[in-house]
Amino acid sequence: MTGGRGPCRYQDPRHQLRDQLSTTLEGSPSVVVLDLEALDFSDSTILGVLVAAHRWAQGVGAVLRLATPPHSCDDS
Repeated sequence: MTGGRGPCRYQDPRHQLRDQLSTTLEGSPSVVVLDLEALDFSDSTILGVLVAAHRWAQGVGAVLRLATPPHSCDDS
């Protein structure tokens, strides 16, 4: 896609997560924490990304932890 100011690229969140995990896991951490505080929507796609991230981390000997997961129910 291009716009008046140059190319505009949409980065799929799954690819963003993959790229960030790749960079993080290159450092051989024992624990990887995903902070989900800014996540305001989740569906089966997000769940699939999290499962894949978990498996990827396990594959390199790391533990995946979720921080600040969104509430699953609206109490209002």
